[in-house]
Amino acid sequence: MINNKTTLLAICVVIILLLYEPYKVQCRRLNVRKKIKKTSDSIVIGQKEMKYLESLDSISSIIMYGGLTTFEFYIPILVGNPPQMFTVIVDTGSTALAIPSPECYLYRSRDTKSKCLCSSANMDGTYLASWSATSQLVQCSDSSKCPSLRCGNDGQSCLFNLTFADQSFLDGYLVYDQVTLGDYQAMATFGAIQRESLTFSHLSCPLSQEEQNQIPNDGILGLSYQSLDPNNGDSIFSKIVQQNNLSDSFSMCMGQHGGVLVLGGVDNSSQLGPMLYTNITNEKFYSINIMDVHIDGTALNIPSSAFGKVNVVDSGTSLLILNQAIYIPFTLFLTQRYPTLPGFGLDYFWLGKCHLIEDISIYPTFHLVIPGSSGISNFTLEIKPSLYLIPLDDQPFYYCFGIQTIPYNTDIGILVGDVVLQNYNVHYNRERGQIGFAPISQCNSIYTQSDSYQLVKIDGDQQQTNEGQLYDRALTVQIQSTINSSTVVALNAIIVEFQILSGSAQFYPSSLQIIRNMSDYNGIVTMMVMSSGYGNVQIQCQIWDLKSSTSVHTVQFTLHSKMKPWKIVTIILSCVAVLVFICILTGYLIHKKRLLETLKNYYYKLDNTMQMLPQSSVGDTSSLMDDDLSIDDEK
Repeated sequence: MINNKTTLLAICVVIILLLYEPYKVQCRRLNVRKKIKKTSDSIVIGQKEMKYLESLDSISSIIMYGGLTTFEFYIPILVGNPPQMFTVIVDTGSTALAIPSPECYLYRSRDTKSKCLCSSANMDGTYLASWSATSQLVQCSDSSKCPSLRCGNDGQSCLFNLTFADQSFLDGYLVYDQVTLGDYQAMATFGAIQRESLTFSHLSCPLSQEEQNQIPNDGILGLSYQSLDPNNGDSIFSKIVQQNNLSDSFSMCMGQHGGVLVLGGVDNSSQLGPMLYTNITNEKFYSINIMDVHIDGTALNIPSSAFGKVNVVDSGTSLLILNQAIYIPFTLFLTQRYPTLPGFGLDYFWLGKCHLIEDISIYPTFHLVIPGSSGISNFTLEIKPSLYLIPLDDQPFYYCFGIQTIPYNTDIGILVGDVVLQNYNVHYNRERGQIGFAPISQCNSIYTQSDSYQLVKIDGDQQQTNEGQLYDRALTVQIQSTINSSTVVALNAIIVEFQILSGSAQFYPSSLQIIRNMSDYNGIVTMMVMSSGYGNVQIQCQIWDLKSSTSVHTVQFTLHSKMKPWKIVTIILSCVAVLVFICILTGYLIHKKRLLETLKNYYYKLDNTMQMLPQSSVGDTSSLMDDDLSIDDEK
């Protein structure tokens, strides 16, 4: 009876633990979310108070990654509350923000779906709306957030569709949530991508080994006017300006390797000369007038009609793009004036050829002639051969042409892309309707100051938890920069990569093994970890994308995870059951052995008795055996 009660009690304990464990994990998740949200709210409140006390000239600097050789510049942003980090292409030629949703697939065309998930290519996972306390699905009946009134198949979600000049596309549904750029937050409507064209990130499917979780950008951030695209979400920068009392201007310093985006004004510390302004002619695009093109000081005298209706300053376009009315006389002049230069005389660059060039300084310099504003005389944008001749990474001294053309039937004359912009600090002064250009030597990006950065471990090391549970404290590091022999807090928005080297764990809530996050204005970077097994876990953290990573850019964490209590109880009960079974089996075998020995001894004695009897008595053996057996039975 006691054994039955004990067994029943043990079974009840196991059932309670099985039911309680998921509940406890969920409670821990909710507590973590509340804790992060509380911290995030306090930061937001502090920033809003600080911004209120500051003047309208307050600025926030964000480090830009990439460069012309990667064909794009991108920045880290935060979305949701608690925040999730994504890297997005900075594009002054579009308006919308779009990041991947969990349902995002890569498409060969809008009607041809591949088998590849977007999350299998990018490095930061997907936007988890359920994780954000401030996320709302935009209803297609809400004309204030969904002016197109385009409904999804569910009859509720509001659709968005983005198509770019190269015919790449992003499609999905609109979401309303908190977006953070630099030091500023705003509630805004943006796109959660469900369909991404393979051409958007230059991918293939199946993904190659180099493409799997290695694409640094997750989506796109348009910085143009809301009037350019009113149907695909908010102009995020416009919302930042409205909700933070910020000056309606920003600037971009773009170097060959990285750069800096400044919100609310311009940082002139890297300029070699004054900022020269021209008027914005069409407040949909950042459109400017261009008067002519010069080659080594010689004017081509392009007629004004050739420049079309708009000439767009577009950070999302890598190259300098000329329409054919400009491109034909431009290339004809190069062919006639420089017939001996590779790419100009034979095997033309504009036929897609790249060439071995040992000395690019012998190539001509181009200039775009720009009309000045506010009493400023005309000025030129210089395009040196070091800018328009783009080196191939895998072939030293091989260069391709960074100037291409578009068809006649377009309203665009020139797309002023990164080939030109990387030589300038560009100020998009929307308040005054002007764009300013100032030459630079180089931008003060993370790449130019990498030797001064140091990664310091703050908290989260040597923690212990149970299997399947969140670790109580976030892994926390701080990026510091040593300048003039003094330690100062680094710029915000520096990307840090976390990687699980060994052990059973995953980053929360993304469930990824490798993930990135960005530093705040104090240089602090955090990451939550969930155990998925028991034992030790080794995690490496390093400043991401530095060309020469050293030990000062890397730290490691060691975490410990214990087996779940119900598993321990189950193992103990299983061991007890096995021991009981072994004892019973052992007792049975011992009893059987003794019984066999008893029978053996009995027959041995019987055999001896029979041998001692006279021969005449042998015939009566059966009666004797019967008598003996009956005696044994009585006993």
